Parts: sequence; structure tokens; C-alpha cells
Amino acid sequence: MATVADVVVSPLVQALLHKLDSSAINDFAKQWNTEKELKQFPLRICKLEIHACPLTLQILRETIFRATATLDEFIYEMHHQRIRGKVGQFIHYSFNENQKLRKDEIRGVIADLENELVMIQEKIESKYLNLISSDKWSPDETKRRLQIVSSLDKRSKSGSTVDDSQIFGRKEVANNLINMLLSEKYDKKKVTVISIVGIGGMGKTTLAQLIYNDQKVVEHFQVRAWVCVSEESDVINITRAVLESITSEKRGKRFLLVLDDIWSDDHKTWDDIRISLNVAALNGSRIIVTTRFRRVSSIMKGFVASKQTEIMEDLGGRYFDELLNRSFFQRYYENTFVMHDLIHDLAEFVSKDLCQRVENGKSKIISKKACYISTVDVQFKSIEKEVDKCKGLSTLLLIKNGANENIWYIPSDLFEHKCLRVLDLGGNYSFDSLPDSIGKLKHLCLLNLNWTGIKVLPESLCNLYNLQTLMLKGCDELHDFPKDMGSLINLQHIVMDDKYIWKKFTKRGIGRMINDNSSTITELKELCHLQGKVHIRGLENVANFDEAKEANLISKCGIDQLWLEWGNNGDGNGTSAILEALQPYTGLRHLIIDGYGGLSFPTWMRAESIIWYDMLTILKLYQCNKWKFLPPFGNLASLKELYICNMHGVQYLREEFYGYNGQDDNNGFRKLEILGLQNMHGLKEWWGAEEGEFPRLRQLSIQNCPGLTKLPPLLPTVKQVEMMLCHMLTSLPSLPTASRLTLADCDERILSWMHQCSSLSKLKIGKFKNMASLPSMMLQPLAQTLQTLSIYDCPKFESLPELQDLAPLQKLLINGCQDLASLPKGLNKFTSFQELDIEWTDKMILQVTVEEGGGLSDLASLPKLVIRTSSNLTPLPKGLHKLTSLQELTIH
Repeated sequence: MATVADVVVSPLVQALLHKLDSSAINDFAKQWNTEKELKQFPLRICKLEIHACPLTLQILRETIFRATATLDEFIYEMHHQRIRGKVGQFIHYSFNENQKLRKDEIRGVIADLENELVMIQEKIESKYLNLISSDKWSPDETKRRLQIVSSLDKRSKSGSTVDDSQIFGRKEVANNLINMLLSEKYDKKKVTVISIVGIGGMGKTTLAQLIYNDQKVVEHFQVRAWVCVSEESDVINITRAVLESITSEKRGKRFLLVLDDIWSDDHKTWDDIRISLNVAALNGSRIIVTTRFRRVSSIMKGFVASKQTEIMEDLGGRYFDELLNRSFFQRYYENTFVMHDLIHDLAEFVSKDLCQRVENGKSKIISKKACYISTVDVQFKSIEKEVDKCKGLSTLLLIKNGANENIWYIPSDLFEHKCLRVLDLGGNYSFDSLPDSIGKLKHLCLLNLNWTGIKVLPESLCNLYNLQTLMLKGCDELHDFPKDMGSLINLQHIVMDDKYIWKKFTKRGIGRMINDNSSTITELKELCHLQGKVHIRGLENVANFDEAKEANLISKCGIDQLWLEWGNNGDGNGTSAILEALQPYTGLRHLIIDGYGGLSFPTWMRAESIIWYDMLTILKLYQCNKWKFLPPFGNLASLKELYICNMHGVQYLREEFYGYNGQDDNNGFRKLEILGLQNMHGLKEWWGAEEGEFPRLRQLSIQNCPGLTKLPPLLPTVKQVEMMLCHMLTSLPSLPTASRLTLADCDERILSWMHQCSSLSKLKIGKFKNMASLPSMMLQPLAQTLQTLSIYDCPKFESLPELQDLAPLQKLLINGCQDLASLPKGLNKFTSFQELDIEWTDKMILQVTVEEGGGLSDLASLPKLVIRTSSNLTPLPKGLHKLTSLQELTIH
């Protein structure tokens, strides 16, 4: 069972291991010849974390803090040299003031940290030796305890057997992985790798054992083998173990191989094994890898393309949601969460001196070991000396909740805390400037200046290469930004609320392309952590393919929504090449292309490539006027919403639109729910949808397609249909499940096809200029379903047929029908009638004068009446006094 101290140290260990596993550290290690030294860190730290005792955990925590900060220093220098365009012969190392380290001295810094880890291990071993030195124990007991000590440097070897009766809670995960193993989806490849990655002790090996021994797996694979790989294994040992399991006699058979507990990340090792296994394998073979390191998993990409690792913010979000689900947190307001008192007390106990909170009027004594300090309505001057003692300070939150206007004193010495990663100065409007020394905070990730009086940001801010979040909401006095904002290569979140400020910001190195050459799209190159929604305007000003390619959108895996927009000049030469170069990451969920002037769609939208965008759910195309054909959007496996607007060059929607690939089980648009076609003046015919396409389509809107003459014959799942400004369309497809239909400004002959829509509950008809009445047979198929009937802007409409057969009718709305002289007969027959909304025309007023009530007197049970008129309503409709159930009367 984990101790309280474990809870504090373990996340630090994971953060350090994640950093050691990063590409930036790998690049640093290669450039500065420290691969061997840095490679030992994960092994030694994991062992110490597992076996450390409370007496050594504090020392271990401090060492891990120092090691993490050192790695960050190295990464910072890599960024600095790349951004400034030169590779130096030394690095600045701020933890030894003013020291410049040469290449041969860097190993010494790493060695010092490793020596500290060795000392911690010796203390752990010494503690265990003290435990076994008692005379009270028998020789057997002493031997057993000695074996415990010797196990500090050894990991147990796993086997393939498992007692599944003692395993709980893994059934669903195991079943998902078994389905992946048995799926035919990957059978075209010789070998497919499935990686199980996680920290030690989470159950990776047990999960693999469950899968390995599953009866369906046993029957599916002709050969199964299990190899436990130790961290000391070299190429020869690993290859020999694998080939002993997959012997030459078993070549050409479908096998399952488990490589358990892999620590080696040597590329050459896995290249050699890959060659051997591809010789021995039959298509459909699988490898399961269990490892603690994501890098090991990604190295196996020679078998199958690995996906990007999860962004830390997304991972943190999932963890938070899980804690919320388990009532660790409780929702207070929409975006505010609180802890229960008992949970809060536990959190304070666990963090002890590590986290300190100071409130106005309470003790201001702060532990010198504190790394996280928050203050509430406290003037910094009163705690300045206490904070200065905290040399490892990582987070400082100066929170201002009170209404008082105390002037907070922010000394320049604050910016000498070189370990600071989070600095919150928000809420103090009297704070109006940052000193140049802010640039010394190399590790700063978040800077909150919300609701401050800040006027100018210093140029040194651009040295904060690790800055991820910059908060400037409510900074009304801010009028300019540093010139080199593009150097903030890790910036992910910018919080601002003033469009004027944002416009100035985009001219300072990030953002919009403008003709004065103050910024270009190439500045997106270094912003590899962009997340959420990205809107790129002014693409008509991008010079050529190479400039667009340098933006490197395809690698920005954090972008969920991408909007690419060309202006009025987007018809120039090279437009096609620019969209080709702006290929987004395949994990994109929402894509908008607006104003693109190229003749055809890019290659990444062709049938063989578009299938990789299997997470795209919303796609919108606006004003791509020169396209004559649409890409095979039917191949987008997750597409739910498709909008195509102002594309006048497209004349036909045919087979290529559905993305047919010859497979019966892969009909087009398997998940599409909403389809909108608007302002497509050249569209003539829409074919297809006969063999099961659009199996989930529920909403269809076709507007301003004046040349459209043909629709698919059957759309069986559509619930809501809208047809407007389709002058050549004379018929409707079969819509057996449609519940809502809008027809406006179309050929009148389309109204005779109501028998195709037998489930309508709401019918809206408008802008039929010559329609005098509804066809007598039009409403008959709707006698059992129609609840709302709306007729509008039909200037020659004179009368409605008798409606007494429409038993479910609840609402009748008639507006903009100047020739209508009377209400329809039979309204008094409706037991469910709830609302009459009608424009009282001059002809109707005259009719009311002649005929008492004009039909209103029959509606004794009507609860709601809306009367609209363009002239003075004199006299009022007679019979109003007989509406004894009327609850709401509105006269416009």
C-alpha cells in the first residue's frame, strides 16, 4: 500500500520519466553526447521509487525536482540555439550562477545527479540491512530478508500463466484487446503490434496474460510464444529468445508473440528483430508489447504507424473528470469546483510543507521547502522574506478576492526564483509593468496578468520558450506587444477579450498574413502545441507551396477545428498548391475550407488518402467555385455533418461522391446525420443513395439550387427536410420517416408528391407565387400524423380545403396570403387544436362584416389566438367573445 509520501513523489517521478522520454531530450543527448548517462536515469529512478522508504522519499523528491529542472535547462538551451539560428559550444546553466558549461562538463552535471540517486539507494539498502541484523530471527528468516534486499536491483521474470479467478476489473479492457487481435482489419499486414504502456505495477503483464490464455486467441493463432525481456538484454539475447520461440520449423504460420516488460529502446535491436519476424510471419500475425516507456512503443512503428502520445493537458482533463466522477471534487458553479472538507484536509496532510496557503489576517510563516504557494488578499511585501527562503518555488498564486484597492508590491527579486513555472499576478489593477528580469524565468509555463493595469510587455518576455499559457483578459491599458512573440514556440493558450489588442498581437509575430511582410504563415512552424480551434485568414497572401508547407499543419495533433480562409484575391496562381501544402493532421475533427480558388481538391482528399481522416465529424466547404467534382466524402468513416455552399461549378453528385470501393459493407456516409447543399447554381442532378447510403441521415437541407432536377429516389431515415429556391425540382424522394418538411419557392408540382411523406407532423409551405389553394388530395396521406400546418407568403392563395379529416392538428399558421378571404371550415372538429396564428387580410375583414364571426365563433375551445394585420383592424373579428377557453390573445 502506498504511503502518504508516495502520493507526493510518484507524480513527480512520472513527470520526470515523461520528460526523459521526450524527443527534445533525445535531440539534446545526441548533440551533447550524453545518451549513455541520460539513458540510466529511468532505470535507477523507477527502482528507487518502488523501494524507497519515508525517510528517503523527501530526499528523492528534492533530487527529482533538481533533475527535472536540469533537463528543462537543457531543453531551453536547445530551443534558444535553434530560434537564434546558431549552435553554441556551451550552455548557460542557471543553477550554478553565471556558469557556462562546455560539452565535456555537462556529463559532470548529470553524473552529480546520478551520484545523489546512488546515495539514496545506499540509504535504502542500509535500512533493509538494519532490519535483518536482529538476533531474534532464525537463519531461514534472515535468508528470506536478505533475498528481499537483493531484489532491489532485480525484476521478476514473468510467464504466460495466470490465475484469472484472482483478477477483477479488467474484463472489458481485455475483451477490447482480444477483439483487436482477432480483427481482420489488420490481416493484410504480416505483423501488427499492440502496445500496453503504463507505469510499473498497473497490471500490464497480467492483462497480457489474460489475453494470451483466452480460448478464442488460442484457437485463432497457430503458434503462441511468450518472452520476458530484461533491461540488460542486448541484440543477440533478445533475437535468440524470439527466434527460439518462433523456430524455423514454424515459419509461415500465423503467430502471437508477447514481448513482456521491454526496457530497451535501441532502434537497431528492433530493426534486427523486425527482419527476423517478417521472414517467419504469416499475414495476420500479432505482437503484444508491454513496456513502461512510450518511446519503446513508438520505435515499433516499423510494424504499424504509431499514433501521437496524448497531450498532457488532455490527460490532465481526463484525470480531473475521473476525480469529479468519483466525488473527489464537487461542482459549485458551472466552471467552479470545490473539495469536501475531509478531502481538503487529506490533501493538506499529504502535501505537508510542499504546498502552502496564506490568507489575509492569518499566520505568514512559510516552510522553506514549499514549492507551491498561494496567497489570498495578502500584500506581497508582508511575506517577501518568507517567499525568498523557498529556493525551489515552482508555483506562486497571488490571488485577490477582496474589494479593497491595496497596492501590491511586486519586487524585482521575485523574478530571481528560477524554478518558477506558474506565476499568477491577476486581479491587481495597480500592477502596471513587468521588469525585464521576467526573461530569467526560463521554466515559466503560465503567466496570469488578467485584470491588471499592465501597459506594455517587455521584450525579454520572448525569451520564455517554455511559456504555454499567457492570460491577458481585462488588460484594457495594454497597447503593444514585443516584436518577437513568434519565439514563444510552446505557447498553447492566449486569453484575451479585446479585438483591438488581438489585432496588435497578430502583427507581432503570430497569426494573420498581411501584405506588409510583418508576419507570414511560416511562423506557425514552431507552434507545435496549438490546440482547439485555429482560424487562418488571408491565405491569398501566401506566396507559394514551400511557404505554406513550412507551417507544418500536418504535425499539429492538438488542433480539433481548422478553418482555412481565402479572401477575394484567392483565385491567383498557386492556390491549388497552397491547399495541398496545408494538409492537416489526420486526427482533425472539424474542417472548414472557405474561398479556395483552385481548380480541384488536394491529393489528401482523394479516395486513397481521405480514409485516414477517420475522426473528422464536421466538414464545411464554402465558395470553392472552380471545383467540378466533389471528393469521395462518403469514405469519411466518422463524418456526421456535411455542408456544401456556393460551389457553382459542381453539376452532378454521383458515385465518386459516395467513395465506392467495391466492398458491399462499405456504403457511403455510414454515419452522416446532417447534409446541407446551399447556393449551388450549377447543380443539376443528384444520383445514387439506392444501395444503403446515408443509413443515419436525419436532416437534409437544399437551398437555392435553381437548376436541380433530380434527387435520389429513397432517403429512408431522414426526419427533417428543407427544400427552398429549387425552381426546377418537380418531385420528392420517398421520405417514409420524415416528420418535418419545408417547401418554399419551388415548382408547384412538387406539392402533389405528399404521398411520399406519410409520417409528417409539421408541414411548412411558402413563397408559391401562383398557388391559389392546396391540392385536394395533398393532405389526405397526412390525416393521422399532421400536427402543425404553416402557409406563408403565397399572395394568390385564396382558400384552404376542409381540414376536419386532420384529427391530430394542433397549430394552424397562415401569413402573407393577401387573397385569403375566410377561415377553413371544420376547425371546430379538432379536439387537440391549440393555436391559430393568422394574418387578418382586408378581404377577411370585409367577410367578417357580412358573416358573423367568420369561423372564430366555432373555436370555443381554442386556448391561443394570434392575429396579424397590416392595416387598422376595424372592426375586430366578431365572435371573439365566444372563445370561452382563450388564454392568450395577441394582436400585431
